[in-house]
Amino acid sequence: MFLTRQGSARHALAFACAATLAAFSLLPAQQIDALAAEVPVATPAPAAPAASSDSAAVASPDSATAANSVPAELPLTPSALDSAVASVALPANAKSVLYLGGGENSPWFHLGVLYAIEAYSVPVDSVVGTSWGALVGALWAKGVSPDNIQRILLDPDMATIFDALENGLYQEGSRQNASRPSIPVSETGVPSLRERFSIQLDSSGRLHRQLKPLSPDSSAIESALARLRLQESVLRHREGFRIPFATLGCDGVTGDSYESIFASLPVRGNDKSGEYCPYLALPLEDSPNEVAIIAVADPIRGTSGGPAWHRVIRDAALRTLGSQPGVIVRAHSLQDSSHNGWIQAGFSALESRLTQMSALGSRKADYAAKRIASVPWFKFKPVYDSLPPETHGPVKSYWNASDTGLVAPRNFAYGVSRFPSFDSVSFDMLSDGDVLVASKVLPTFDVAVGGFGSNAVGPNAYAELSFYYVDQMQIELSLSGFYGGRSYGFSPSIRVERLWSKDWGLSVRYDWNRMRPFESFVENQLAYKRVYAEDKSDIFASLYYRFEPRQSVSANFLFADRSVELESKIYGDEPYNYYPASQKIRYSFEMGDTASWFPLGGLAAHAEFGLTSVGYDFGFDEHVPSFYTFYADAAYSASPRPFVTLGAFAAFAMNKYHKDGYGYVYPESFEISALDNCIRPRVAATPWSTEWLNPDLASHHYGLVRLNAGLHYKGLGAWVYAAYVRDFEENPTASLGSDRFVLEPALRFAYKSINIYAGMSRIVDSDTFGDLKKFGDYDLFFRIGNY
Repeated sequence: MFLTRQGSARHALAFACAATLAAFSLLPAQQIDALAAEVPVATPAPAAPAASSDSAAVASPDSATAANSVPAELPLTPSALDSAVASVALPANAKSVLYLGGGENSPWFHLGVLYAIEAYSVPVDSVVGTSWGALVGALWAKGVSPDNIQRILLDPDMATIFDALENGLYQEGSRQNASRPSIPVSETGVPSLRERFSIQLDSSGRLHRQLKPLSPDSSAIESALARLRLQESVLRHREGFRIPFATLGCDGVTGDSYESIFASLPVRGNDKSGEYCPYLALPLEDSPNEVAIIAVADPIRGTSGGPAWHRVIRDAALRTLGSQPGVIVRAHSLQDSSHNGWIQAGFSALESRLTQMSALGSRKADYAAKRIASVPWFKFKPVYDSLPPETHGPVKSYWNASDTGLVAPRNFAYGVSRFPSFDSVSFDMLSDGDVLVASKVLPTFDVAVGGFGSNAVGPNAYAELSFYYVDQMQIELSLSGFYGGRSYGFSPSIRVERLWSKDWGLSVRYDWNRMRPFESFVENQLAYKRVYAEDKSDIFASLYYRFEPRQSVSANFLFADRSVELESKIYGDEPYNYYPASQKIRYSFEMGDTASWFPLGGLAAHAEFGLTSVGYDFGFDEHVPSFYTFYADAAYSASPRPFVTLGAFAAFAMNKYHKDGYGYVYPESFEISALDNCIRPRVAATPWSTEWLNPDLASHHYGLVRLNAGLHYKGLGAWVYAAYVRDFEENPTASLGSDRFVLEPALRFAYKSINIYAGMSRIVDSDTFGDLKKFGDYDLFFRIGNY
């Protein structure tokens, strides 16, 4: 008969929960609150687990009789909720069972209860837990001290994760806030709006498009790490239970296994969490041999906050306490809502119920004798059995074997998520301690539209289409293009990462474009130096190897076909064609923020050495003798205050070849001054100085020192760049002396890829240095985008 009645109660409870959840999903929050008072709840909570051999037996399902349901309507009075006790006289040798339930702050409240139990040596013969009570109760039953349990929850990693779980589960409006639309601005690159989506087939063979975030979903990653940390907190203690323990689920006791404990926690993916049902851990009946110590984390007089669904479940469960047999350990009210405040509330609540535990007699428990050490897992061992063969290698390569503790899965999760095709990352710690790593991979597309421009090149519309997928390696295919009134171009590219291993990569790009600035922009130069337009048809290839996260070396190849339009009155109407080709080895060291112009704190160094040859066609084929190229730079930036950034940069470049009888000399001239400047390295003195070719900032041999400072707040800032350029070649087409100075004050607004930069710039030499004070002679500029 008991089994029949118990099964009926389970079905009734399941039906009630399903009806409740369906109702609040369709009704406004006000109506949900009204329904909370009308939902009947059956609580088929079984008796505690059997005690160990040195303790007398406690109540079990075999000895249970009636009480299969609870009246739907119970008076919500302080006396009914605060002073329920066992309804029959207990023998002097009665055994105690500690029941730990759920609730937003239940871990801290239960800690306070455990502190009081140990302080007053209250004997506990077995423990039953659900939701957070399952975690705290299981750790304590294994012999972990309350101090160490608190250290687990307040660990620098765990504290952040635990807060994220609370905010995600209990805060009103968290689901709505997550679904609010946002402006899909590209994170980097040309200013643009971007949509990212994946394509997948369902079981019927239909294609579905799924939108994806443009940046890694940190909330999902933190949730995955939370699961792993919570799993680790249980599995780090491999010893058996010192005190018998059982997890309580909606359908009764689910055992004491690691899987049942974790399944009861209110984390993402646990649809049968004890937080939803039964919420409270309660005994089934008034056992003649049991003192039920029932810890309830919700105070009698407290706020009824949280989302509507949680209030419905909580209030319905709390209404059953009025007729519940046992000692109810519950705070009357709470003044301090901090973690310490909840711990103190739990301690005081149990302390005030000590007189109701007289049936336990004079027994005292020595919990110090049952202590075990609590040492975090030093190194996780990942397994990838759930991954398909085509993604096994790339996913595995993200795990750094030298990382320890939670650093390893954290670096892995954020590393994997940076590649758009990886849709999700999850961790599942198995009972043997191995971590099962899973990652869903889907073909992913990016579509972007935007624009860029300046008062030099005019406005230009921009579009981009990218495709990402994983098949033994990470592959990115991209096609971008722009069009303006004077300029246009397109650029297909392919990038392959984790080519042979995680450290190898290959990229190939083809640039076909025409750039033509306004004539007014170049008219301040002498006619024989002017370059009115430049056409490019360039193939660039790079094979790189990253031998540690901050250092890499690459082999770069350029094969170009270019032509320029010069002053027709001097050089004629036909464009001049030239064909540069180069092979270079490049070394890079980058640490921290190493953005080209506006880093906020980092260190970078680069060195490049190679060979360049230039062919040309001025009615006949000819070429400039091949010459060696060398380039090196170093940059440092720091932000001593969040709104202040200081930076320093130094660079050196030299192009030379060996000429018999003369030694090493600079490359030969085309005998066309404007074209000579096209093959000279351009000096990146300031952000604006790279906009178009400037003879005063082009040299086969130069040194550069640059300082910059910026005051900024939330993307808006004022910046000043000051540079000194030494022209060792003494470029004959330059209008200034060999010692040149550049000053560029400007304002900048930056939000993701949107970059607006406006100010004024001036170049002088040592003879005209005083002209820097003549602000009327500065060149004014305005630019949108980094391009």
